[in-house]
Amino acid sequence: MPEPLTLLADSFIGRHLEVTLEKRDGDTAWMRLQIWNSSLDFRRDDPTKDDVINLYDVRFDKARRLLFRGKMNGSYPLITIGLNPAVPAEDKKAFIRVVVVDSFGYLADASVDYTLENDNYAALFKFLLDCDFPDIEASVIRNEKAVVKAGFSGAMSGADKR
Repeated sequence: MPEPLTLLADSFIGRHLEVTLEKRDGDTAWMRLQIWNSSLDFRRDDPTKDDVINLYDVRFDKARRLLFRGKMNGSYPLITIGLNPAVPAEDKKAFIRVVVVDSFGYLADASVDYTLENDNYAALFKFLLDCDFPDIEASVIRNEKAVVKAGFSGAMSGADKR
């Protein structure tokens, strides 16, 4: 198993994150997520949020997408992380897109982009490859689209459409 990985990232809305990932057995992992709101300095202030999330049913397509369920505040949302490398010709930094759906009461459902320095992006990609998580299967991808669609329309309408 690969050594745990700690990454620093910044959201496009000014939040700073420190994320530590650790591979567990099979298709499970562990993540510590520390978040500093834009009004705080991560070098001297305590984080606004400091959570440990157990990840299960982790799948990775070995190219651009990580898919898993996480236990968060009594719910088990589906989380998709899209990996987007830097595009120097277009002056775009590497970033990840985190999409959370099906959280308790849809309270944590969101889609947020986080920029990564190129070396952090490369380290994350290598870590995920080294973890050798199971591939995303066609049925999982179909289910993901259905869950994403139902999760977001349910969140917008206030009704659970499953």
